[in-house]
Amino acid sequence: MAELTRKEEALEAIDRNWYPKPRTESVPVALALGRVPAGDVFSRHRLPVVRSAVMDGYAVRSADFAAGHPDTIGWALGREYVRADMGDDFDDAFDAVVLVEDVSFDEGFFRLREGAPKVGPGSHVRPPGSQLDEGEPLVRKGRPLLPKDLGFLQMGGHDYLEVLAKPKAAFIPTGSELISPGLKPARGQNVESNSIMVSETLKLLGAEVWNFPVVMDDPAVLSDALDRALAWADIVILNGGSSKGGEDHNAKILKARAKLLLQGVAAAPGKPLGIYVSGDRLIVNLPGPMIAAYYGLEWCLNHAVRKFLGLPPVRRPTLEVTLAEPLEGPTGLSFLFNLAVTKKDGKFLATPLDPRSVRTHLGIAANALYMTKVGGESLSAGQTILCQVVRPEELLDP
Repeated sequence: MAELTRKEEALEAIDRNWYPKPRTESVPVALALGRVPAGDVFSRHRLPVVRSAVMDGYAVRSADFAAGHPDTIGWALGREYVRADMGDDFDDAFDAVVLVEDVSFDEGFFRLREGAPKVGPGSHVRPPGSQLDEGEPLVRKGRPLLPKDLGFLQMGGHDYLEVLAKPKAAFIPTGSELISPGLKPARGQNVESNSIMVSETLKLLGAEVWNFPVVMDDPAVLSDALDRALAWADIVILNGGSSKGGEDHNAKILKARAKLLLQGVAAAPGKPLGIYVSGDRLIVNLPGPMIAAYYGLEWCLNHAVRKFLGLPPVRRPTLEVTLAEPLEGPTGLSFLFNLAVTKKDGKFLATPLDPRSVRTHLGIAANALYMTKVGGESLSAGQTILCQVVRPEELLDP
């Protein structure tokens, strides 16, 4: 194991050897949530255009208040005052706003509350451009858009936006033993369940995904699928055939067709993972077992997709937990432990689920992760560790 490449070194190899070619496209602002602006975007107009009321009230002439609060008996709507709701413009004959809570209409007459604030020119009035002015920045290049950014863009006059195109990722599940979900497996068969996990994860990271149907363990068929994927995708993921089995053809095919960056990493489950480049395409040969594919998504493909978009990898929120049982990490590997985290007496307790001895469904259903150091870790029950939570803290089991 000592000769295996560490995860950090594998990611450095990707950065040194893979130079993707980002593209841009124009999309409706209404469909741009999470997209990455290709450049800074600026306002096309000003708001308010002329002026507007700061809060709900009545627009008046400040000159009528020059000597203090005037006698308002006989004031008429449209002559001495008009309604001016928050954000609304009002007639140019008026230049100040009296707040609605400072006005009453006893006996039908406009009356000011005793002690109401002094009224002067511009009282409770927003000047033109005070919310947004032409040429002011709305969003910055390279920052994924939030819901509030979309509203700001439309406020500034943008219906469409130039964004970085999503990286195209092709996922090719391989294995003659695999059958489609929904079918009952017979002896020697297994359900192909990685496609949905991989593709939905890649979409969350920001990729556009093409899921291939299962490809049999036949070198000619595998080569054809790889050709079609490389013609379309920026990132190609072959799933399975990465180890040394009799039908593990993927590694052999890739070595003849692409530049090998590394084969085997000090990260388990899934240490047979291979990384290749072909021109400006990145190819990852992802091990087949579900938990191994999951780990490869966490550290390798997370980095690759986000690199294409010029973004740092997505980081999960962390939580300090107390180990309920010992955790023994192997030497020479960074090992992924799933954790079952529960909350008791205000403290979070974590039970390590070692994929080498725990049934797969328990590990997949776990709500937190912990990755050991390559040198190995031996942690006792009662020690505290910082784990990565898969589900929000408020949804962890009581």
